Amino acid sequence: SEWGIGGVKQGGDDAPLRPRMTLDASQHSPHADLAQVIARLARIRHESRALRRGTYQQLFVAHEQFAFARRCDDEQVIVAVNAASEPARLRLPVAASDGQQFTDMLNGAQQFHVHGDHLEIDVPPCWARILR
Repeated sequence: SEWGIGGVKQGGDDAPLRPRMTLDASQHSPHADLAQVIARLARIRHESRALRRGTYQQLFVAHEQFAFARRCDDEQVIVAVNAASEPARLRLPVAASDGQQFTDMLNGAQQFHVHGDHLEIDVPPCWARILR
């Protein structure tokens, strides 16, 4: 859920996966800031036509990392997710000119540059980057 409340599958019953929600769920959530993060992700999506309507291209798939590109008109957005508890360095093939700059819309406008048709980025543990 948006509050990050855990559930446990027991036998063939899915009901324990969806525990009853209470009004104070956000105060007892293991991820109290999760609703704010979801709101920030929604704003980023709203601001990007490529994220809403662009073509999709898978760039990287591993056990705990995933990256894809969305393109629309003159906008390209790369989303990289790291589910591991350690940082991950990803080398992503991109359709961009050498030296082109991508700005992270999720993490304080950090900048990354294309080198040799690839973008090398570090993705923090259990987090993501959204580059435009």
